[in-house]
Amino acid sequence: MKNCLENLTLAITGEFGSARSHENLRRWIKNNGGAFAEQIDDQVTHLICSMDHWKKQHANVKEAMRYPDIKVVSYDWLEDSLHSKRARKETKKYMMKSILTQKRSEKAGKRRAIKEGVKTFQKGCNDAKTDLLSTKKTTDNYHTYHDETGFGYDVVLARADLSKNINERHHLKVLPCPNHLPPSPPPKPPFLPQSKLSMKLFESHAIPHLYCTYTRYSRPGRSAGEDLTPIGSLFSPCFAAFTKFFKTKTGLRWEERLDKKKVEGEVFTYSPPVLGRPRGRMPEGWKEPIEVVDLEEEVDENDGGEGFMKEG
Repeated sequence: MKNCLENLTLAITGEFGSARSHENLRRWIKNNGGAFAEQIDDQVTHLICSMDHWKKQHANVKEAMRYPDIKVVSYDWLEDSLHSKRARKETKKYMMKSILTQKRSEKAGKRRAIKEGVKTFQKGCNDAKTDLLSTKKTTDNYHTYHDETGFGYDVVLARADLSKNINERHHLKVLPCPNHLPPSPPPKPPFLPQSKLSMKLFESHAIPHLYCTYTRYSRPGRSAGEDLTPIGSLFSPCFAAFTKFFKTKTGLRWEERLDKKKVEGEVFTYSPPVLGRPRGRMPEGWKEPIEVVDLEEEVDENDGGEGFMKEG
């Protein structure tokens, strides 16, 4: 549509850059069938507004808001209308009030993420201090390791021993560098903390980083901790100990932790973070598994094993 701004009267307030001067905007508006207003009155349909003028509630903005039919929109609305050859609908994407609200919401979200990250990092430091420094083995500071995806290697494995009426839990933890704060805390364990085995991989604050894999098992009436690797080890042997322990206790390789495989026997189970939260590195090409419903089992439960069709 050549005259995409036909029957529209536009006014401008604020600056949009040298290439988007008021003179250029005036020409573009008129060349596309619109009318340009020097003053804001009840004939104006749209006010093209800069973020600066909106935040400061410039006199032109206040004047436009006196008229309920004037839509205060961003420069993007005009540009997208000209490119698409039709006037765009005034959605939240273009309305200045909605844009500012969205920006404020994003900033608040970032502030919350930073606070959450700092809190999680500090918890990892405290855990390292409790587990390592309490043994007087080192005076260096350690923290919980997080990989490049933001996943913290603070993993809980759990197993219910029905015969003894207790829950056993394995807690795996890897502690990260302070310049890579995690976006979210590790997931809460799915079982009550009656009995627990925590396995932790600590990383030093100091660079080059050194590591230690540590585990502590506890259940009612029993508690003991030990180093799976010595303090001051390199990452590779510590991570290998971490993944080996995971496989020993769950029957699954670390790379299989999200595959929803069933393992026979009295093994420990791992409940990963929900989809959308950091869940750690996975092999290249890995895809989220799709749960398949066993129709025969479902039929047996619902029909008593008679199936979908009944004879006679």
